[in-house]
Order: sequence, then structure tokens, then C-alpha cells
Amino acid sequence: MESVNIYKGYGKVVPLDMEDQHHQQQLPIHKQQPITIPNPRRSSTAAILAVSALSITLIAVITLAAVFGASSTHPRAAAPPDPIRLVCNVTRYPDSCFAAIAALDASPDPDPELLLRLSVRACSAQAAACRNVSGGGEAVQECLGLYDDAASRIGDAMEAMGGDGKVRLTEDRISDVQTWLSAALTDQETCLDGLEEMKESADLEEFKVNAGKFKEYVSNSLAIVANIHALLQQFGLQLH
Repeated sequence: MESVNIYKGYGKVVPLDMEDQHHQQQLPIHKQQPITIPNPRRSSTAAILAVSALSITLIAVITLAAVFGASSTHPRAAAPPDPIRLVCNVTRYPDSCFAAIAALDASPDPDPELLLRLSVRACSAQAAACRNVSGGGEAVQECLGLYDDAASRIGDAMEAMGGDGKVRLTEDRISDVQTWLSAALTDQETCLDGLEEMKESADLEEFKVNAGKFKEYVSNSLAIVANIHALLQQFGLQLH
């Protein structure tokens, strides 16, 4: 009976003589390359470091997004109001007030007293424009006399604020400025009343336009001087 060799784990019966033949003809076995078994501790540390780096990156991205998102939705601080606009807002004709004063303002930091003086200067210049009219009939000639008087009243108002160009308002000077400006406005209204019955003409239309501007300028100046205390307070200033 042939002996058999039972390989455990395979369950296969091989004849003995075949086994001997196999051992005799066995080829040399090449050395196998060593298998590197990863160090579980080192792998775990690398994984932790990778996760930590990713977490830090995500936190940075989220933080930047929050900052930029807040800055884009948060309203910017409002710019400080323009001093001329602030003063002219108390008048009945703020647009003409701003245009008249802005054309004369050369100060880097104007205050209400200076802007009042510039407003009165605009009245003086407009009175001169009203007087520079030729023709127009008897009513216009009467108006020219009234505007001569109005120009003189405007000069008195300028003198009351400080004849040397520096505005130094006091309670008495404020009252004087209001008196002179009111008198100039009365001259203008008397002139316009006399023009109502005149026949329209090109010269008369130009005169009425200039007279209308003069009325607005004087009205604006009166409003500024009437609110001078409140305006000075908004600028953090006091009356002299």
C-alpha cells in the first residue's frame, strides 16, 4: 500500500513518490521582500495632525467669511453733514441758499456766523443785479430807487455783523441785522407790488427773475440769523 502524505489545511492526498520527486526537483526559492508593517501609533499621529490642520483651515475660512459678511452688510458710518447744507436747511429756500453761499465760500471750516455773512453778501450782489436794468417803464424806475434803498439796508446789516470782515455777533447785533434785512425785504415787496399792473416785456421778465432771487436771498438770511443760536450749538460754538 502506498504511503500518503496528508497536507494539513489542503485536504489533498499526494502519492509519496511524487512528493519525493518534487523535493528532488524543487527550484531554489527567492527570498521574499520583507513586509513593512505600519506602526499603528505613527499612523494614528499623522491622521490626528491631518485632521487638526483641516480643522484649523476650516475655522480660518469660516472666520474670514463672517468678518467679510458682517462688513458687507453693516452700514458705513454716515459722512458728516456739509456745513452749508446744515445752515441752509433752516431756510425756506435751501437750494438757492446753498447755491448762493457755496459760490462765495472759500473757508476750509466755515461756521454759522461766517455763512450768515456770505448769505448777506449774496443779497448785496443780487440787489446790484436788480438795479442794473434799463427801460421797463415808470414802475421799473420806481423799483430801481427802491433797490438803491434795499442795497443800503443790506450794507447796514453787513456793518452790524462787523465792518472789518470778521463776524462778531451779539444779541444787540443780531437784532440790528434782522431790522436791516427786514427793511430791505419790504423795499423788494413794494417794488413787486408796483410791477403787477405792468404789461409783460422781456426787460420786465428779466427784472422779475432777479427780484425773485433777491427775495429768496433776503428771506434765507433772515432765517439764518433767526436760528443762529441753534446753529451755533450744532457746531459746538457759542455767541461772542
